[in-house]
Amino acid sequence: MALAAGAVVEVALVAVVVFLATFDARRLIDLGAWVGVEDPWQQSAMPNTRATTEELCSAALCGQAVQSDTLTTYRFADRDDAMAAARHFAGEARPAGSSSGSSPGV
Repeated sequence: MALAAGAVVEVALVAVVVFLATFDARRLIDLGAWVGVEDPWQQSAMPNTRATTEELCSAALCGQAVQSDTLTTYRFADRDDAMAAARHFAGEARPAGSSSGSSPGV
């Protein structure tokens, strides 16, 4: 009985490790949530936001896009696609949250 319980725990641990190794939360992000918001903070952060996926994305470029008066945001399937697009649009640009290794003006 203890051997069977140990096997169940082992299988569960392997399943959790596989899930964590393959799960990518970026695929769950819905940029459309920024379109038509009524929250004052969201409106000030991205005023006049509109969905622009069909206009800005091709099947090869990105999966979703929204544009506002202040910002255009893209959602990519993986990090490599995001980095390729960033370099195409802005040379040495980097995605939000990544570090450049140095601080400007230092």
